[in-house]
Amino acid sequence: GWGIGLLFTARLWMRSVAIALFAGQVVQLALTISIVFGGVASPIAFASATVLNSIVFVVLLLFASRNVATLSVRVDLHRWGLWLREAAPLALGSALDTIYFRIDIVMLSVLGTFRAVGSYSVAYKFSDLLGAVPGAVIAPAAALLIGNWAKGNLGAFHKTVRQAYLLLIVAAVGAGVGFFLVADQLVPLLYTDRYSSSTYAARLLVIGQTVHFFTLLWLIILIAVGKRLLYPLVMLIGVVVNVGLNLILIPRYSFNGAGWATIVTELVVCVALGIGALRVNGVRPLPIMSTAKTVFAALVMIGIWIASEKFMPWWVAVSIAGLGYFLVLHFLQIDGPGGLRALAREAHMADQPTEIDPSQLDPGRS
Repeated sequence: GWGIGLLFTARLWMRSVAIALFAGQVVQLALTISIVFGGVASPIAFASATVLNSIVFVVLLLFASRNVATLSVRVDLHRWGLWLREAAPLALGSALDTIYFRIDIVMLSVLGTFRAVGSYSVAYKFSDLLGAVPGAVIAPAAALLIGNWAKGNLGAFHKTVRQAYLLLIVAAVGAGVGFFLVADQLVPLLYTDRYSSSTYAARLLVIGQTVHFFTLLWLIILIAVGKRLLYPLVMLIGVVVNVGLNLILIPRYSFNGAGWATIVTELVVCVALGIGALRVNGVRPLPIMSTAKTVFAALVMIGIWIASEKFMPWWVAVSIAGLGYFLVLHFLQIDGPGGLRALAREAHMADQPTEIDPSQLDPGRS
């Protein structure tokens, strides 16, 4: 299914992918609800809902591709060999990425209690939900970065990096700060007061997830320019750091310690990949002023929350604070004249060259 999805991503036909993904999720949700209300307790039944999700995704993409591409099965050993050599470091890095990102739960089950595992799993739900956000930026950005680098179009390459960075930082800061403000109310609301103790860990994991936004950005930049070997090396460092920190923090601080280990590991991995990505010709300069505007908007958001949450329902207060965040970004012109309208207009990251100062591209680096 994702093989077909890559065809659409490479052509930037993201609407078809989004529709197929949405339809698959709707079917899975409907079947899951039916299983629950039908009183079926078999894990196989719930697994079948996930399988049906994938089937719907594949079928809809095949249907959408019938007028734009002819798909056929062919074995080309030469290309398979090339692809395997290219994919090997990425596959290893992805495996290590999964290990360092999830090994804390395994270690918590050994060094802590099953109660702690349950509380930590609740905290992870919010991190996982936020983790779906960067994919909307990373997928089209990856296709554009690879194409622009291959053509030697540094202007368009830089523009794509800049737009992806802006979208990610606005989403990461807004969602991260917003969740931090309402976690005390949101976690008990969704999981009852029994899991109120998960609130602190949920905040930590959400912060770690926002850092991971930029880890993904640095990663696709390195992949686009062919620097794939750094990925598994940094992920191995992440595994070592995470395991070491969890061995120290879990016995003393339980699942909250595991949350802190996640944040530190994410920062180490993000900085390590960022150093490599920022050395790539065409990545710098990053929009530092826009970053400062985003931080200021977040401070305004916090101020509005503090001033209003004592006098109105929390969900109203956070809604007003969130609106204030976006209004500040708009009037401070986060992406130049036009504010958020300009950011939205450029969000599709059309493949058009951008004029930038060649001296800022640091031609001595590659």
